[in-house]
Amino acid sequence: MRSSGLSSVVVAVAGVAVFVVSTGLLLPAQVASHFDARGVADALLPRAGYVGFLLAFTVALPLFLAIVSDRLLRNPRTPLNLPHRDYWLAPERRVATLDFLRRQNAGFAVQLVLFLGYVHALVVYANGQSPPRLPSAAFVIGLLLFVLAALWRLVQLIRYLRNVQQRR
Repeated sequence: MRSSGLSSVVVAVAGVAVFVVSTGLLLPAQVASHFDARGVADALLPRAGYVGFLLAFTVALPLFLAIVSDRLLRNPRTPLNLPHRDYWLAPERRVATLDFLRRQNAGFAVQLVLFLGYVHALVVYANGQSPPRLPSAAFVIGLLLFVLAALWRLVQLIRYLRNVQQRR
């Protein structure tokens, strides 16, 4: 049986956590933590509060998604709604199918933690400006890339699960 991908999530989370803590030291005592659509700061947090919140969010959300989906897919009683369900969950394919789904979910969790790290990097950059200003275009481009990558992952999942003829 192949790896579920949880180890890649743990490595990505650990790397981004180190990045958040180390770059958090570069932030001012009051961090511009929220920005309007033009990139103008409209909310401040104490540095420790910002770093603590972001660290908790960046670590907890991706790990939660990866671990919960991994555990659900390991539970034989979890109901799954898949195209061609009987084919994919037949005894001879069930293990490989569930492994594929776990790796897909872990891949999304890694994608999410990298996006959150990117957003933090933009906040660090913004706080280096006087007055703090988030580069809105860079944020929008990053968000679009995140969404496109998530859609690409979804299309790959659908194509894989609908392509029963080539796998028979």
